[in-house]
Amino acid sequence: MLEIIIIIAIALILVILFRKLPYQLEKKDFLKIRSPHDIEPEKQKSEEKEKKMLKEQIVEDKPQEKEKEDEQKIDESDSLVEKATNYFKNKDYKNAESYFIKAITENPKNSSAYNGLGVVYLEQKNYKDAADSFKEAIKYDSENALSHNNLGLALYNQNLYKRAIKAYKKSISLDDNKANRFANLGLAYKAAENYRRAAEAFEKAANLESKNLEYLSSEATMLLKAKNFKKARKVLNRILKLDPDNEEAKRELLRL
Repeated sequence: MLEIIIIIAIALILVILFRKLPYQLEKKDFLKIRSPHDIEPEKQKSEEKEKKMLKEQIVEDKPQEKEKEDEQKIDESDSLVEKATNYFKNKDYKNAESYFIKAITENPKNSSAYNGLGVVYLEQKNYKDAADSFKEAIKYDSENALSHNNLGLALYNQNLYKRAIKAYKKSISLDDNKANRFANLGLAYKAAENYRRAAEAFEKAANLESKNLEYLSSEATMLLKAKNFKKARKVLNRILKLDPDNEEAKRELLRL
């Protein structure tokens, strides 16, 4: 009887041992087939970090590349403006127009190119397109006194005197040291039949260029039209001091 009990006990121990053995084998097999995520977590994190850094670097480089490309276009546009200006000086208006347009194509915000194109149109008496070009120049450089003055010229030649006056006044407000701009304003006031204002504008032009007989003569004429005879006499005498043989000034003085 004791022998039987011993045999049964040995059999139970063997059963327990065999049950444990597959579990251990199963654990070893599981370790062999684990994914890279479990085997090398630090290496994978490092790779992900590198990819992220590379992505961030690419994103940061794009604006820099665009800025460089924009700078190249601006430089090319300015170079084209110089070529166009040379053509204009040689009165080759066709090529001047073409190169100013090319400059605008390279840099649509090139105020100088629009202004130059407008001047070409002024020379060709294409005043409407000239005005449009100067407006674009002002759009991208609103503080450019020259563009405002040129816009005034384009408007004046379309008989749009009030608008021309506004453009000239804006030009003068930005730069009041150019006698010709006051003279342009005087002509616009004269065309609008505002002789008093015209005389004032020509007076300022003459003050900047004291020996300019054209400005003085225009001032005297506007003063006479405004019936300011006393001041007109002074201006006429000033003309005769500069030009004693000025027959027109002599005639006007005799009438007073």
